[in-house]
Amino acid sequence: MKTLIKNGQVWIKNDWEKVDVLISGKRISKVAENISDEEAEVIDAKNKFVLPGVIDCHVHLSMNGGPHPMADMGKSREAEALLTALRSCDELLKAGVTTVRECGGIGLESVIIRDAIKAEKMDGPRIITCGKAIKIPGGHFAGAEVTGAQEARYAARTLIRDGAQFIKLMATGGLGKIGEKPGVVELDVDEMKAAIGEGRKHGMAAAAHCHSKEGMMRAMEAGVTTLEHCTFIDDEVIDKMLENDIFFVPTFSPYTQMSRYGAESGVSPYMCQMSKDICAYKNSTFHLACERGVKIAFGRDAGAPLTKHADYTIEMADMENAGMSKKDIIISATETAAKALQIWEETGSITEGKFADIVILNADPLDDLANYKQLDAVFAEGKLIK
Repeated sequence: MKTLIKNGQVWIKNDWEKVDVLISGKRISKVAENISDEEAEVIDAKNKFVLPGVIDCHVHLSMNGGPHPMADMGKSREAEALLTALRSCDELLKAGVTTVRECGGIGLESVIIRDAIKAEKMDGPRIITCGKAIKIPGGHFAGAEVTGAQEARYAARTLIRDGAQFIKLMATGGLGKIGEKPGVVELDVDEMKAAIGEGRKHGMAAAAHCHSKEGMMRAMEAGVTTLEHCTFIDDEVIDKMLENDIFFVPTFSPYTQMSRYGAESGVSPYMCQMSKDICAYKNSTFHLACERGVKIAFGRDAGAPLTKHADYTIEMADMENAGMSKKDIIISATETAAKALQIWEETGSITEGKFADIVILNADPLDDLANYKQLDAVFAEGKLIK
């Protein structure tokens, strides 16, 4: 099957070009002016804007984005978590998110859904999953609990056996329950190194959840590929990120949403206040990473408190408010995200030979990033979803 998108403004090399896009099967077969193909179904994109599908580098498909999603997930049986994850996939894809990195559930629900999507048994975004995170006993979030390097190595080997595509490490505490301190260092360097080393045998990247400076420095010493959240970033951390070619996934949304709406939604006063403190610090330092050229990959912790899967423009607005340009935010959600997830050769740009992961908007996102809500069509690997 062929589809020809004509007359649109197409995002090529991070700017608009008026060209046509021919989709043949799952891939983009031609990008040029005045394409003609009698076999193709034609979509007239005049006065519309054609971009790569959004790539979200930090989602939790099994979390519902309500006031208490970690508690809800923790009480779920794996079958219930699977149902939540299925709903999340549907919402994400219909909103124009064509690839997600799943950063941890309670079991193998994301692996099951990923395989079903790849087998074309259902529609959904491309899923790159860790299966479960690796954490300390009683530490932040759900996952495989380890103490010591040998247990971390075993956990990584087990997750890889079960279908994981990258290693997720909980380097510090977080903000998942009353009294939890986000900055507390949890996994040790040797534990993280052992897990990362197992992943590297299979060409896998590693992501570390970390809020504190000490947690970030330790995770980078262990050899991570991406740092998630990075709340208490400073110039020394940025120096090391640049030196080690580390990607930064910022995830503003849970903290901005809890600080704005947490009290009325039933989130505890402790978590609301901690969110306000986190927002104040992130808003004062995020611009430093932007200005110094840190590679920022779009990711919002979708499914976390008050962070619904369907609306990623909240994160985009938060990034812009903290000092990132609209153009760079679009790049972060396409090119940079694809590079962070090691899939740049396959997606992340409208390029001949790549998968046809495409969104068509009715208004220019460079005028207002909220125009991503003005969604006319979504293609996932060449299939018209919406």
